[in-house]
Amino acid sequence: KKLQKKTAVAVDVPLAPYLPPELTKESRSFFQSQTRFKALLELVFSPGDPKDQEKDRLEFEQAKIEFETVAHKARDIYATHERRAEGRMWRALQQLPEDLYDEAVQSRPEAVPEPLLFHQRYSAEIFDNLNEEE
Repeated sequence: KKLQKKTAVAVDVPLAPYLPPELTKESRSFFQSQTRFKALLELVFSPGDPKDQEKDRLEFEQAKIEFETVAHKARDIYATHERRAEGRMWRALQQLPEDLYDEAVQSRPEAVPEPLLFHQRYSAEIFDNLNEEE
């Protein structure tokens, strides 16, 4: 008799990234603490027995409506400002002499000089203030 080896079919095993326990210690301790976990759930979900009154809810709704009204006005003002600025830009381009108009439309904007780029100006300041853990 000859023994035949059984070949196993390759099974797809979902791989998970390895996270060292040192990096997850704070998160694990947070979720293992019942008081902290309960406080997080209360923050995210509304309480089962709300203590606010109808008067408080109406006051909140009025404040929310006022805020949304002011925010809507501010967005409208900004959108109007943007439309005007764009219109002025195109009018200024159209008023250029013909040879300059073609050049302005076809030209590419100049690159920002290297010393004025954010990462060039502030990289030393940012990295000097970091500690070893950051």
